[in-house]
Amino acid sequence: MVPRTTKDVDILALAKSGVLRSPDPLPDDLREAAAEAAEDMDLPANWLNNGPSRGEGAFFKWVSPPAWRNDCIPNSMVST
Repeated sequence: MVPRTTKDVDILALAKSGVLRSPDPLPDDLREAAAEAAEDMDLPANWLNNGPSRGEGAFFKWVSPPAWRNDCIPNSMVST
């Protein structure tokens, strides 16, 4: 392992009613909020990254243990 600091936030999956789904493409409102946050906080434009869940090796397709889902934060609990 090589220790390093990441410069983005990876979106691994989106959830609706407890069901995981692909974050590719990101919903328009999330992309708009990420762009606004990037501008307000001087972040790179691609700071919110759904790359790990694109294509056949997508995270949400192969990892969804119940314990992991319990750690997810519903949109209604995220402060804006």
